[in-house]
Amino acid sequence: MPQPELVIFDFDGVLVDSETIAARVEAELLTGAGYPISTEELIEIFAGLTFKDMLLKVEQNADVPISASLIDTAVGAVDKA
Repeated sequence: MPQPELVIFDFDGVLVDSETIAARVEAELLTGAGYPISTEELIEIFAGLTFKDMLLKVEQNADVPISASLIDTAVGAVDKA
């Protein structure tokens, strides 16, 4: 049997639950921006949404102005976490 040229491992959700990590970081960022929310609440309310869409809903429903730069901050913070 020939050796494979490439092997891809998908460990997200198996070895690392990145959704929970992202939710924790995003909840911290939203709380710091004036919209207090726990990780659990964020998961329940915004499940399946991108962080950009979360920010839009927060602004629409809570009248909390959120800086668009928070999106870039979230990407870096989630990657670091």
